[in-house]
Amino acid sequence: MEMRIQYQGIEGSPWMTKYLEGKLARLERYLSSGAQIEVDIISRGELCLTCFTVKTFSHEYDFQEEGCDVFEAFTRALDEAAMILKREHLKIREKYQQDIIDTMEP
Repeated sequence: MEMRIQYQGIEGSPWMTKYLEGKLARLERYLSSGAQIEVDIISRGELCLTCFTVKTFSHEYDFQEEGCDVFEAFTRALDEAAMILKREHLKIREKYQQDIIDTMEP
């Protein structure tokens, strides 16, 4: 999984980037190794906006969430992404299992 984190209107630090990358790692279980995640952290005065783009071989997902700080906005976007990606992952797994069952039936 490839990750890119950019900051706009806020100065990112190595520890913040490492922290965010660690949190993003929880999405790995739902994505293939070739997936790409792009994160934009945007500060707008008192509000912060986090934009996620997750690109897989066949889909592109976009998530946007606001919060009063970087961590709130990021956590909200991450939770939304995890929920959607988990649901899609389960759909694919169920279809794959059904395809196997169908090929085994006489």
